[in-house]
Amino acid sequence: MKILVLLILATVPSQLYSGSRAMGGETIWRAETAADFNLCTRDRFTIVQEQQPGIRLCRSWLLATEKAAARPGRCRLTLDGETHVKKEFYMPQSGVGKADIYIYDGGHGRISPESPMLIEVNGHAIAHTGSSGETARAWSRRPISGDLFVEGTNTFIFSGNGVIIGDVDSPVVSSEVSYDGGENWHPGEGEFVIRLRVHGYPPEGTVTSKVIDAARVIAPERDIGPMPTATGAEIELKAEKPEGTSVRVMWRCGDTPRFDPEHWTTWCVGKEAGEMDARYFQWRLELASNDASQSPLVHSVEVNFAKSSMPDSPDWLDRLEVRRHDRPEVIKSSYPFTYETDAPRVQYLRDKYELAGLVSPERSDVENTTEIRHWVSRQWTDGWNRGYYEYCPPWDAHILLEMAPENLSLGMCTHYATVFTQASSALGYLSRNVIVEAHCVSEVFLNDLETWAVQDGGLSGGPDGFAAGLRFEKDGEPLSALRLHRLGAEGSDAVEGIPHPEVEEPHPGHADWDGWYSRFAIPLRNDHLSNPEPAEEEHGMAHYRYDGYLWWCGTPDDPPGNIAMYSNLSNRKADFYPAVNLTWMDFKPAGENKLEVTLHNTAPNFHAYEVNIEDGGWREVSSPTHWPLNAGENAIKARAVNEFGRAGPASRTVIILKEH
Repeated sequence: MKILVLLILATVPSQLYSGSRAMGGETIWRAETAADFNLCTRDRFTIVQEQQPGIRLCRSWLLATEKAAARPGRCRLTLDGETHVKKEFYMPQSGVGKADIYIYDGGHGRISPESPMLIEVNGHAIAHTGSSGETARAWSRRPISGDLFVEGTNTFIFSGNGVIIGDVDSPVVSSEVSYDGGENWHPGEGEFVIRLRVHGYPPEGTVTSKVIDAARVIAPERDIGPMPTATGAEIELKAEKPEGTSVRVMWRCGDTPRFDPEHWTTWCVGKEAGEMDARYFQWRLELASNDASQSPLVHSVEVNFAKSSMPDSPDWLDRLEVRRHDRPEVIKSSYPFTYETDAPRVQYLRDKYELAGLVSPERSDVENTTEIRHWVSRQWTDGWNRGYYEYCPPWDAHILLEMAPENLSLGMCTHYATVFTQASSALGYLSRNVIVEAHCVSEVFLNDLETWAVQDGGLSGGPDGFAAGLRFEKDGEPLSALRLHRLGAEGSDAVEGIPHPEVEEPHPGHADWDGWYSRFAIPLRNDHLSNPEPAEEEHGMAHYRYDGYLWWCGTPDDPPGNIAMYSNLSNRKADFYPAVNLTWMDFKPAGENKLEVTLHNTAPNFHAYEVNIEDGGWREVSSPTHWPLNAGENAIKARAVNEFGRAGPASRTVIILKEH
């Protein structure tokens, strides 16, 4: 595939315009508002600026050399006059204003103004007497002036008082320990869980556009028929680039609505001439700065497509009128998510516990998932009893269902959430654990409502000694973790905790919901039943320290202290709630009064398409398939079915075929 792309960079803002418009046979696609830019995926080093909308580097970022997966007690050092710890952080730029050092002690540290920890930063000693302001449990924070940092390697030495935890499962160990007051140094038993949040712009960050359908830009009025392609493209940025900063533009194009290496070009840098004939297009911006006090700011991105001649359409298409055509906005998460498959251990869970009996096609998804939650809540009692073996199980439903009911292990909130997530996944629902403040719940996608909803099955103090279970609603609408977070921030009192119908009263702990959802995070996978690692050992037994979760953060520029020690922070809703389980259709003529239907989907574990023509019942089809039209109204619905047999939401198209 040959391509013509011209690159123009403009650093002086000019008059901005909205919408698509033809220009000399070329048509413009643009992004210029915060909503436009939030359709783009981005890494943790970039952010969409809401005021004076634009894309820039984030004003803070985390330096971490470990994930903190190991159990905290496996490597724990108590500092004293002889035992010192050394750790180095590489600072790639100058201009850092300040930083915060975060130290994980597992709740065992004992520091105070009378017995401080001593932190030496590049030879400058400071006292750490305890955290000032909010921070997460088992973590302590110490602000450090930017004047103490150098560009390059920065050496930290910890001594005096306190406890420092090492991650013995870290693949790289750069920490060192001295047992003779700093005279001699030895490799640490693990990489110490000490992280540095830098308040300054990172050296680089990346933003990638959604896939742009050039045909819809060039011919927005055409829903059916041969679609035009782009024969060239011109990318223009309106950007501010202070000295020492830069923006590099890249692009790629292809013939499928999602990237496919067999049908797309590789990423290319602009200012190259050639020929292009592709329907789909994507751009990428690489922002860079060699000064932590400066960032480029991109105000707008425009893609000016040169269009092919409009393909001819058969005359009978003039008699078609499209009354309805569902075309969902396909919004991706910036962070890949690994979904559980119908693996052998998943099949065994479903079969051994006869989980299929918990759900019925005659019930709604709310009702089905409520039944799953209620079953989970009644599998064992006294979830905070560590059991005969004093054992905290991993996120594995098989282990939990064998041990917790026999009082052989712990079965706390995170374990109830785990069994719900894995049982509902085994029944074809998209489900995941959600970590909130000192609690853990599940979140499940309700296909019939096209929304995510929290299911909390692990509240102690339920009926008959079993756990209580709730879902949360406002005005009858099931609520996601993000909605609960926002309603809690607003001080809303309109949230209801809805128990299973067999439970007469909501759990009294429902009154604490706003405190629980003051923060929340998701693991970036739900396949722990098939792949136990990587993961945090003893999830939730000690304070969550694993650096593989994605945390919601309203202000990544200046994150609150209870999440500032984690790398992955995002205020982009689609990073937590991307378009899933959706199906849409493209149409083109396939003979007189007949359309070829090409189907697309965003369903994890996709298995097959089903269509329903004129409400004649669902049948499995391959893509493309054919749709014969009759005079008058014609209706078709399509949906994706995953490998568990669970169907996603249906899209619908209604077309009127007029008489000659």
